[in-house]
Amino acid sequence: MRQLLAHAGRAGKTLAVRGCASERELLQALAQADQAGVEMLLLDPGACSDSAVTADAVAHLRRPYVEVHDDA
Repeated sequence: MRQLLAHAGRAGKTLAVRGCASERELLQALAQADQAGVEMLLLDPGACSDSAVTADAVAHLRRPYVEVHDDA
């Protein structure tokens, strides 16, 4: 995470990190990020990756995203 923050800073970008404890919180965070006009999302859906509701919300994002997974 530190390297990602450093790279973003060198590129003149701001990186916001948000952890979500539930699918509801994840859906709210996605909607807020989309409405705020963020340039791009790095999305780790965690336990919600198999959820049809989450998949539908991601499909309707107006912003590009990259899905990542923490394998640690």
